[in-house]
Amino acid sequence: MTPAAAFRGWCLALLLAVLVHNAEEAIALAIYPSAPTDLANATGFSIAIPSPGRIYAGLALFTFIPALVLLRARRNAAPGLVFMSCVIATMMAANAVVPHLAGALWMQSYQPGLVTALAFSLPAGVVFLHTARRAQWLSPGRWRAAVGLGAMLLPLVLFGFWALGELIAEIGG
Repeated sequence: MTPAAAFRGWCLALLLAVLVHNAEEAIALAIYPSAPTDLANATGFSIAIPSPGRIYAGLALFTFIPALVLLRARRNAAPGLVFMSCVIATMMAANAVVPHLAGALWMQSYQPGLVTALAFSLPAGVVFLHTARRAQWLSPGRWRAAVGLGAMLLPLVLFGFWALGELIAEIGG
């Protein structure tokens, strides 16, 4: 398999992991609507949890943006798109650990998205990053920067999601 074909294949694997994971979250949130509030309360975060409609809108956004990047990267492995693919892979792997695995251990119960986070997102993200490093899709410094950026962005994106929900509630309220 050529390096370009391998990259395209791994972009597709990441895309499928995003789709399956976010679908599980959407379905599970319909079954366990109090899960985000329960986790926030158990961890001591005094933040308002967005309404189900806002959560679904966020899930759609968190599906659309990575899908757009990964589909574009599959067509054109430009350096910036390879970099962003590594950022997405890092965020997927980190998201599997925190909040999904950590939340499940803290609550000692299932958390929406847990199964696909551990079965798909974590392995796809880790293997994508390992392959990117080994195959030198990016220079070592750019690879480290992509991993670092992905690790830093995940908490910002997660907390930004709640902050946006608060802002919308204030404006609409």
